[in-house]
Amino acid sequence: MKTTKEIQQELIKLLPDSQEQVIRRLQKYFPKNSAPYRGAVLQAGRLKELRRKKIQGTITVEEQQIEENKIRAALLDILTALGEETPRASGSPAAWWVWVVAFIVLGGFGALGWHHLNDDADQISPPTDSLGIAALDTIPRGSAQTIPPEKLPRGPVGKILYSVPDRMKLKRKTRCIIRISPAELSTLELTEGIPSEAPIALDSVRIGDVMTARLSNAPDDKAFKVTPLSTPEQVIEPGFFTEWLFEVTPLLPGRHSLYIKITVKVKVEDFGIKEKDIFVMDKEIEILNEAIPAGEPVLKEGGNIVLAGTAPPTTDQPTENTETTETTDKPKAEESKSSDKPLKDIATSEGSGENTSTPQTTTGTPNSSKSNAPTTAKNIENLPARLGGGLEKRAVRYAPPFKAIGKSGTLTLKICVDKKGNVTSVRFSQKGTTFLDLKRQKKAIENSKKWIFAPGKKTECGTITYRFREK
Repeated sequence: MKTTKEIQQELIKLLPDSQEQVIRRLQKYFPKNSAPYRGAVLQAGRLKELRRKKIQGTITVEEQQIEENKIRAALLDILTALGEETPRASGSPAAWWVWVVAFIVLGGFGALGWHHLNDDADQISPPTDSLGIAALDTIPRGSAQTIPPEKLPRGPVGKILYSVPDRMKLKRKTRCIIRISPAELSTLELTEGIPSEAPIALDSVRIGDVMTARLSNAPDDKAFKVTPLSTPEQVIEPGFFTEWLFEVTPLLPGRHSLYIKITVKVKVEDFGIKEKDIFVMDKEIEILNEAIPAGEPVLKEGGNIVLAGTAPPTTDQPTENTETTETTDKPKAEESKSSDKPLKDIATSEGSGENTSTPQTTTGTPNSSKSNAPTTAKNIENLPARLGGGLEKRAVRYAPPFKAIGKSGTLTLKICVDKKGNVTSVRFSQKGTTFLDLKRQKKAIENSKKWIFAPGKKTECGTITYRFREK
């Protein structure tokens, strides 16, 4: 049978990928009358109601993300409190008979005077570590204390959150976060302001009035340049979390480790104020051996809206698999006749370099006419990728061509589009991606940044999925 700590670590690791699996396993591991089981049932109801609203279309993307964050935070609260519960026993009926027989046999020894052991049972305290913390706290500790353990005062146990990604790009700055709070602060408050897609790990930690947090390289390794953005030594206040920010720049490709070390100041009788180092994290991080291209496009808040049938405002050269046809200005009457042309016959090149009033490109017949009508999800088969989430119904003004040939599979990105229709952020999404190819991932990200959507009432986020096929 798994220990409570093993179950806790397993479910915390699983939570970012599947809230449903966490709920099911809580119900599997713990008895029905336990707090984790009851909490899992409650969150299952909330999750079911959220799915129902999503199917009915009665909830916005922002409201959905807020509710998912609340459910995730509630599950994290359940998981961080697992040390007080006992997992469900999984023994066979035969094992129970062995215990019954053993109890009957050993019960007779009570007459031999063993009953006096029960008199002191209430006075025996649970085993503790060198800090005087109950053995339920299984956080890896630092070196042994030179101060006698009996001199160390019992200190409160709080929460620690750290957000450090598993993968980083070579020579690209990454923001890492450490937060420490008293135990009474809810997980929802502790995770406030952190994006839902950001990696988060929670654990318990010994806390004091003054603490220090450090993020550093492994010994004899200089793979990261770590720049602290916060004061190292800070005060822990009741009712609030204390935050340390770090800017981490990977310098060497491959797999390297980062360490988190927390120091707490304690007042020890006959020794005064002393510092205690608490080792929290040894995390291996994959640094992608992929430098950022010098000419990588920069996302901006503004920009011109490019209608379908025109080339976007870029200096990039046309791709080798597209054909450009120089045309002269057409009468408006002739343009209006082609309003039903699909997007794949319209926006299939990133610019021919000609300075015509209405530049047009095509991969079909050279004389095919063009349309300025936006493309929506109704004719999604004409787009080089499939839109989903909050962008499923957003009209597309321009979709650059994309050569989706290679090993069969799908690649999904998370993108956000502002009111003007410009893409403001792009992130890789493991969910919906069936293969890992950094080269094709990079091309897909560059392609998605050049999409232009119709203006909207607000910023919207969703997914864009590229489907690859073999020749």
